[in-house]
Amino acid sequence: MRMITKLLYGFVSLCLLLPTSAWAIVDPLKPDTVSFDTIEIAPGQSGVLSLRVLSDDTTFFNGITWRGVGSFCIPLKYQRSILRVDSVNFVGTVAKWDEKFSNPKVDTGFISLAGIFNLAGAENPALYSPDSAEAIAKIYFTLDKKAAKGSYTVELTIDPIQKELYFGSSDGFNSWRPVFIPGKIKVK
Repeated sequence: MRMITKLLYGFVSLCLLLPTSAWAIVDPLKPDTVSFDTIEIAPGQSGVLSLRVLSDDTTFFNGITWRGVGSFCIPLKYQRSILRVDSVNFVGTVAKWDEKFSNPKVDTGFISLAGIFNLAGAENPALYSPDSAEAIAKIYFTLDKKAAKGSYTVELTIDPIQKELYFGSSDGFNSWRPVFIPGKIKVK
């Protein structure tokens, strides 16, 4: 009986240690990143913020190597009293996806960008940019004429439907939260 107890104790200890060591593995690749360019603009002028993604993820499933991001949600907020968002335009790889959208009414202080690379028909390219960030969307805006000098940010928020910022793998089985670098608008 003592031998069985010792074996069970050893087995349970081993089971508890294995996941801990798996969590300690560090991804040697660059972390996926969502970022904006910083722009400088004068009050009353119009501008464009480019949203960029760096992604180098690869998964292996069902005998196939899947590269890149196949879905995403990027919920953003901004100061509506300073910025008026005129429109959002998807560009680059994401412009070729089956589904890409932002909330139907812009200029509310909230923009949620989302996309799915392949729903039906011909294969579309996943978002895979391991060496340099790729622009995926452009946000067109006008700065208020009375905007005070300073720095304003476009930052993360929560989407009421999809919740937080996430990327989904092109094989459809994994999701993760990329690093986020807020957009900065510097008023001259």
